[in-house]
Amino acid sequence: MDEKPTRREFLQSTASAAVVSAAAALPGRSPTAKAGDQTSTRPMIDFDRSFFTWTSRPYVPDPVYVNAGGMVQGAGAVRNVRILYEAKCDITNHATGHVEELFLLHPCRAEYTIPERDFFQLPSREFRVIFTRTHGIPIADHPSTESEDRKPRLLDFAETRFTTRSHSRFRVLSSAQEVIDATLADQPLNARTTYRDAAAGYTFSIEYPVRTMNLNVEEELFQVDTGPLPLPDMKSWDGERPARAFLTYVAFSRFELAEFILRREVEPSNGDKKWLHARRGKWRWELRDPNHPPPGHPPRPPWATVYNETLVIQTTNELLCAEV
Repeated sequence: MDEKPTRREFLQSTASAAVVSAAAALPGRSPTAKAGDQTSTRPMIDFDRSFFTWTSRPYVPDPVYVNAGGMVQGAGAVRNVRILYEAKCDITNHATGHVEELFLLHPCRAEYTIPERDFFQLPSREFRVIFTRTHGIPIADHPSTESEDRKPRLLDFAETRFTTRSHSRFRVLSSAQEVIDATLADQPLNARTTYRDAAAGYTFSIEYPVRTMNLNVEEELFQVDTGPLPLPDMKSWDGERPARAFLTYVAFSRFELAEFILRREVEPSNGDKKWLHARRGKWRWELRDPNHPPPGHPPRPPWATVYNETLVIQTTNELLCAEV
């Protein structure tokens, strides 16, 4: 009878297969590409004090829909919005040195601004965006194996401000025991997951707060399981920015391998579609002229999403600990 491999033997035997799988799943990867250097030279982001702030242009009412845009103060009204970062991804072009920064912002629900009641737009949807300093990056609705007709769009605000604050003192944790000690001491932790593809000429590095940590103190094991994060679709990268990014969570228990689970839309049944299209409350798609609806009225409401596609990638995973 064959003996079951030990955990160490299993990891060693599957590591190369995992890298090849990741290379196939995300075109642009090379199975021989090496992970990045595990020496941190960048500041550790303080995500609880880092914000994107914008000022809208004066509101122009939609000519077709009564409640489009959600600005209840009417024509000419201006709003200011501040949203926390949830994660940040830097994509570096090796040839040009250009670094494109992707900011995943904290989500909210589509809303009317600023009423005394009836705050939520119906049908409801999640407002969640990935911004660069100049563009919005579409969040993928389809799996990584399917393409989408998506492209970055220029930001359309009167004014924007990215405020990225850092911890004044931090250290890089270099062992599982250091991770365990810092976790049990309730110290703030970030992770920085980096992938370098020398053949394709890019490196991407995602930094994010560690919101969830699992420990096995007796065996000196740790497991990060946290998110959401922006994972750029590098097969759509044009040398400057990707055409889309995946919303994902990450898990890892080693410093050189990470597993991502990607979000996608799921098409509802015909019965659910009827329910989703039902008019209720202050309807988002109320027409100014009910006798002349535009083509495609009403627009398709948001579908439900699930996380069910996983990618295993050979990365460098740094754990950063703020000294507070």
